[in-house]
Amino acid sequence: MSIKDDMPRSDVNKEYYTQNMEREIQNSDGTRPVGMLGKAQNPSDMLLKLARTTPYYKRNRPHICSFWVKGECKRGEECPYRSDSSV
Repeated sequence: MSIKDDMPRSDVNKEYYTQNMEREIQNSDGTRPVGMLGKAQNPSDMLLKLARTTPYYKRNRPHICSFWVKGECKRGEECPYRSDSSV
């Protein structure tokens, strides 16, 4: 991730930048961010590719019934664990 630094390098430009930021802070009502924080930044392309677009419900499913796998589950529909019929 790259961070863009807009802070000036020379002393004169730093003073000018500081004066402008102080004036912007004084003129603001304090409810919104000032300066670069107030501007929307473009999201990273990699983050957009990695972002999940749909909910992932499979992680919340119960484990498979070990007795059902052996063919010995006696609970049937009342079994709190997953079987082939509840997939």
